[in-house]
Amino acid sequence: MTSLKKEFRSVRPLLGTYVEIFLREEQSKSELDLIADGAFQTIFDLEKVFNFHDEDSLITLFNRLPIRGELEVCISFYDCLQLALNFYKNSGGAFNPFVGANDFYNIVNNSISLANASPYDAEIQEDKYLLDSPIVMIKRDHKIFLKKNREIILDFNGVAKGFIVDNAVEFLEKANLSGHVNAGGDVRYFGEIEATPELRLGLYDQPVFRKYESYEKSIATSAPISKLQNSKSKTNYRNEFRSDLPEGFTAVAAAKICTTADAMTKVAMFGTEELIQKCCSVFNSKILIFDRMGQVTQGYGFA
Repeated sequence: MTSLKKEFRSVRPLLGTYVEIFLREEQSKSELDLIADGAFQTIFDLEKVFNFHDEDSLITLFNRLPIRGELEVCISFYDCLQLALNFYKNSGGAFNPFVGANDFYNIVNNSISLANASPYDAEIQEDKYLLDSPIVMIKRDHKIFLKKNREIILDFNGVAKGFIVDNAVEFLEKANLSGHVNAGGDVRYFGEIEATPELRLGLYDQPVFRKYESYEKSIATSAPISKLQNSKSKTNYRNEFRSDLPEGFTAVAAAKICTTADAMTKVAMFGTEELIQKCCSVFNSKILIFDRMGQVTQGYGFA
């Protein structure tokens, strides 16, 4: 006798929004509850790493470092930073993890300098490549330290939510489950589940909903007007939107992983058409721009 798969859904307030975990499997509700708890804990732990508005978060501790100061960071922080700088480099700065700084684009190709040994300050001072890098990564005693060489402030707001969703999905995939994780419009599907999210488009107080079918497993949306109308939103946009975007637009990006989809919505809003097309090719992603009525006005990355 074939057992029927059960549908499980749990929602919690995290990441400045509501995070939904949906699972479709044969396990009991108590078993799925326990597994979902682990995924929510992963999200909670990473929020403490990346929350720009948390005085005790790891990113805040890094931002408080003086020049030449260093901080031990977790592998998740380092991985997210590498991804953010890769998007920064390929988008020509349209995706920008630096607050109030646009002059790092030509500095050592926006890469973190990697010191495989355990360099002391004297060694760094003698190496111009390391000295010119805004951030130096140092491996010491099987730990990772980041050294700040310039007065910079990092903000992973444009990519952290997608990165955290990916980590939650990786946790759930270890249990051989199928479902999705949705963090306020940044959603990733996994297992035997088709990607068919219902997109929330338009204005905050006049939303329009559209069903979207995608071959990619991850979808991210960004609606600046909607966020600006929401008094509870902490989202800040520090760059100017490109001029050909329709009033009340929503940028939607589809990619293999949610980190990429999240970052690509920022490229869609701030990059030139040439850079958007380039990034769609480099990161194997697609972008749609919807107007306030929910109609598609622009598309990128489609053959």
